[in-house]
Amino acid sequence: MWSDNASTEDFLNFGVIASVIADSVKVNGDAPLSIGVSGAWGVGKSSTLELLAAELKEIDPEPIVVRFEPWRHQKQDNVRAAFAECIANAIIDNEGIDDTIKSKAKSIVKRANWMRIAGYGLGGALTLATGVPLTGIVSRGVDTFAGMTDGDITEDDVAATKQFAKNGSSQIANLFDGDDEVAQSPYENIEKICEEFGDTLKSMDRRLIVLVDDLDRCLPETTIEALEAMRLYFFVPKTVFVIAADEEMLRLAVRKHFEVAGQTLDEQHLQSYYDKLIQLPFRLPSLSEADVVVYMTMLIVGQQPKIDDERRVEVSEELCQKLGQTWKGSRITRTAIMKTVDPDEIESDFENRIAMIERLAPRLVESRQIGGNPRLIKRFMNSLAVRRSLATKLGIPNETSESVLAKVLLLQRCGEPAMVKELEIDVLNSVDGKSNLLMQLEGNPVEPTASEVEVDPGGDVKDTEVATPIKNLDVSELWKSPFAKEWVKMPPDLAGVDLRAAIHVSRGADQVFSHAVKLSPESSELLEALIAQPSMADGLNNEIQEIQSEEAATIMGALIDKMVSCNQPDLRDWMNCCIAFSDIHTSQQTLLVSSLSKIGADRWEPAHAVALLNKPYTQQLSIELAGKLPPEHPALRVFAKQA
Repeated sequence: MWSDNASTEDFLNFGVIASVIADSVKVNGDAPLSIGVSGAWGVGKSSTLELLAAELKEIDPEPIVVRFEPWRHQKQDNVRAAFAECIANAIIDNEGIDDTIKSKAKSIVKRANWMRIAGYGLGGALTLATGVPLTGIVSRGVDTFAGMTDGDITEDDVAATKQFAKNGSSQIANLFDGDDEVAQSPYENIEKICEEFGDTLKSMDRRLIVLVDDLDRCLPETTIEALEAMRLYFFVPKTVFVIAADEEMLRLAVRKHFEVAGQTLDEQHLQSYYDKLIQLPFRLPSLSEADVVVYMTMLIVGQQPKIDDERRVEVSEELCQKLGQTWKGSRITRTAIMKTVDPDEIESDFENRIAMIERLAPRLVESRQIGGNPRLIKRFMNSLAVRRSLATKLGIPNETSESVLAKVLLLQRCGEPAMVKELEIDVLNSVDGKSNLLMQLEGNPVEPTASEVEVDPGGDVKDTEVATPIKNLDVSELWKSPFAKEWVKMPPDLAGVDLRAAIHVSRGADQVFSHAVKLSPESSELLEALIAQPSMADGLNNEIQEIQSEEAATIMGALIDKMVSCNQPDLRDWMNCCIAFSDIHTSQQTLLVSSLSKIGADRWEPAHAVALLNKPYTQQLSIELAGKLPPEHPALRVFAKQA
């Protein structure tokens, strides 16, 4: 299996982009600079930042490099304060900085903590300071702190709150160490932070480079807060900001921000907003067929037990060098790849797997579902690895090879759902698991439509790849699409293969994949585990608790999809799984109630109702069901006993 984490190894020749960015930083001197690294989700922005961080170490004097991920602070912290603290702590923790400069940075940390108090309200600040909600202290300080939350913060409000903190809570007093100079209004603190930040950098002989990642994972309001926080420092000498984000997601956040304020921005103004943020834009290119071949090859190379890390880097560098020449029209062929490795360091099936990659690459680039996205390609390969492992453990015959599994997986990922369903029904209805549909399609390619037939100037039809079709071939129009025709032609032929095993090992995988594109690796793994064994949800409480709230909705949606569509014998397990998940992520209970109320009366059993007793939403659910189930339904009687 391959991790979704950012890689320090360059499989896509993005090291060239990282090197160009580093050169731009070098020649810019001490002037402030903002750089954008844009690209779609999963295209390799985080990996490019990793490669850039390594390049920056070669600059003399070596700059202080800070990493900041705003999404980690949304809804749990003040993003402006967190950003200021992150920068200051990087200076404080650096061994090459003298104590005088560090003391200035410590002042910034104190101001950041005071911003948290003013931004959160007393309860939030105390919770931040102590780690637990302090409702008793909050109740004693409500009157004192009221002035801090009424939108008009005065010096008297600040003084009163500070005095309360000193008298009532040593923890919150420690947030700003009783410093009268720090305890000013939030607006004054922001000005002071910028001033002290500039003074601190002036005193240093090194530059500060801030790598901002995953900004496009934030909710729109957090995105704007983070951008505005960074803008405070954009014009400070000796600073460089490198912001990695999907430009379209930033546009969406800006648009929503102004819509809330009652304004509508057109595309020109949205572009203007972005241009004012970013002085030097870099957009990561979409992957070509050659890029995908090299990327997938390196994933396979990494699995070879005889190839160590050093040797893998050598192979990667050689292939990336070949990639750098593809602009001349050269291709990355299987023969060229085999020349980069020694026969005695690869497994016996290595060349066959490279041949499979050559066949898959064009489809993975052309497909709108994957579109050459490195992260989705990696997940495609992970799904293939899981199916291959399942096939081995289940003792499935060798004719269900990795190439067969890959071709079926490609159809399921990139084909129309109706095509997949048509093939599955055809296979499962056959006696031997061999598809009559594929027998017709592989032996008799479907006649191209008029728009696909080329006519040369002399009037001759040019379509040498299409054989004479069987008349009255009974296939749906979907199988006449360009993707379908290329898929049918792609080796291996499947007409004579029992495909029941390939379909069997794919059960539930599509559900995971379609939702996983929206999830972090940890959340994807949890969803896969829950879908594989819904009855084990109670044993995954710790993992469920780690899920971020914004991803909980996606996972809950996937689980509910399975619950409402499962077979009757499995309904209890799926229902319990959804209940267990919503017990921890209580924000999903409304969705659960709505979905449970739509389950048909013939599917409800008393045991299902018993599992839903003594929940915060039990009464609401019973009211919803009372309007949809017959009055004497056994499930309603169970709910009535609790009432």
